[in-house]
Amino acid sequence: MKKKEHWEKVYDKQEINKLGWFEENPEPSLELIEACKLGRDAILLNVGAGATTLVDVLLQKGYENIVANDISVSALRKLKARLGKDESEKVQWIVDDLTKPD
Repeated sequence: MKKKEHWEKVYDKQEINKLGWFEENPEPSLELIEACKLGRDAILLNVGAGATTLVDVLLQKGYENIVANDISVSALRKLKARLGKDESEKVQWIVDDLTKPD
């Protein structure tokens, strides 16, 4: 099975909060980002975003240039749905395998 097919299947079959790597509260990542003392207009690239809650929190904190990347269309679709139309339009979405980018 190819990598993309694998991740599509994972995100199609499982509820996000049942995945072993799901974090309800992305505090460790958020602490690292905030330690960098970036402006709210800094570009933040979330590679392998999946359906992370980090994007939600960054938007709530006023970050304006968020780029979410994942190999799985299904994962990003779930993330967009959770954010809602208005919030998801504030994010740039990239579906690609960054180990072999198109």
